[in-house]
Amino acid sequence: MNNFPVFVFDVDGTLTSERFENDQVRELKANPSILNLALALQENGLEFVIVTARPEYLREDTEYWIAEHGLKPSFVLMRQEGDRRSDPVVRANQLKLVRDEYGPHVLLFDDKIENCKAVKSMGIPCIHVKQ
Repeated sequence: MNNFPVFVFDVDGTLTSERFENDQVRELKANPSILNLALALQENGLEFVIVTARPEYLREDTEYWIAEHGLKPSFVLMRQEGDRRSDPVVRANQLKLVRDEYGPHVLLFDDKIENCKAVKSMGIPCIHVKQ
């Protein structure tokens, strides 16, 4: 565990400026403000993690998009196959895993206010990204 914060970025509506439809994730446009923030953190040696409620079968295309935009997260957490829980429940579980790995210093960037509320109830701050 470290004393430095680990930054956690959602994908759709946060790192991207749009949501995916019909599994078309490689062509999504980046949200330049949040993408540039993640890149700046990376350039300064700070760790970050990417989380998404996208299903696991989209991992290859998701990681392609991430790499195409120059991002090198410590890891990417995705929704497991068959997981029908709500996005806030999935996000809370993902952030629990991140906190277990890195310790209490975690900060989430997410476009869904429900996800922010879910992790705030766990004591994890969230910056709500509005499009």
